Amino acid sequence: MRGSSRVALAALALMGCGETDHTLSGSIGRTHSLAFQRVEVRRLGTSYAIAYLRGAETVARLAYAPSRGVVAGETAMLDFGIRGNAGLSRATADGLSFPPPKEGTITFYTDVDAAHEGDLVRGRFGVQFVSGDTLSGSFAAPLQISPP
Repeated sequence: MRGSSRVALAALALMGCGETDHTLSGSIGRTHSLAFQRVEVRRLGTSYAIAYLRGAETVARLAYAPSRGVVAGETAMLDFGIRGNAGLSRATADGLSFPPPKEGTITFYTDVDAAHEGDLVRGRFGVQFVSGDTLSGSFAAPLQISPP
């Protein structure tokens, strides 16, 4: 990835950090509603999922499987390729899916590898789609641990 892309992704991720604990924004909001009611952070083995939910709908769900442990405060690249470490999905009544994601970053401010059920997990992410649209979010939610 070129330096200008990295700077743009870092700026996107920073935009997700607002005055509230949870945000979801970006130019994709012009065509896809980003309104949500709650955020869940879940760990299954060494993988993580951050879900922005509205009732029974999943407004956005970012899945991340790091190849090594997560280092608190370190920004990691999201690879959305076939053998990549990340996936982004949406399941809403409007039936709109996100366009394919191109690249992104994620930062956990919490040592999630050492966190226990119920511990507060904070972080942010930024994604750029192949369409050129963007999505960024910040999150702070109790960790839910799914059994293997």
